[in-house]
Amino acid sequence: MDLLIQFIGSAVLFLNKILLFRKKSFGWILGIIGIALISIPTYQKALWISLGYNAGLVTLMFYGYTLAKTTKKSFPRFWTLFFRVLIVMSTLIFCVYLFKETYYSKNFNVAQLLQSISGLSGSLFLAFNTQKSNIVGWCSNIISHFFAIFIFHQKELYIMEFFQVISIFVAIVAIKELQQDLPPEVLS
Repeated sequence: MDLLIQFIGSAVLFLNKILLFRKKSFGWILGIIGIALISIPTYQKALWISLGYNAGLVTLMFYGYTLAKTTKKSFPRFWTLFFRVLIVMSTLIFCVYLFKETYYSKNFNVAQLLQSISGLSGSLFLAFNTQKSNIVGWCSNIISHFFAIFIFHQKELYIMEFFQVISIFVAIVAIKELQQDLPPEVLS
């Protein structure tokens, strides 16, 4: 059952990346579903920092979906403020948890922290959905995937590790395609 959950959750998150690459808003919804599924083995393997990262990703996935479904002019000011406060509060809670993990239990995993920071920032930049922010977002996600490969290998979550590897290729293709659309002066 554990392998099945790993496979389905990882496959759904892989599909999430492909749909986001294709600018389909349903990709954000699949991200929420996939994160919920991979949170089960993450919890079972006691990857607490990664579990906090997953909670932050759910917030960002919902934010990305909301932004994708509205135009900047029609996005109500209340919701903009709400999401900013929610992101700040989630970040603060995450930082307090990291401090607790570091200070009290001495069980701090730098790879999980770096995966979390790069993954959260990558999702946030993708949610902004501009050409330059998407390039930054995909680059940040590549960094996050490399750390996730290391973490999942360490915890013997090989199916999740495999999907991280192939997700790097989706991100590289997305960056290449986005760079082709940029004017030459921006790339120099």
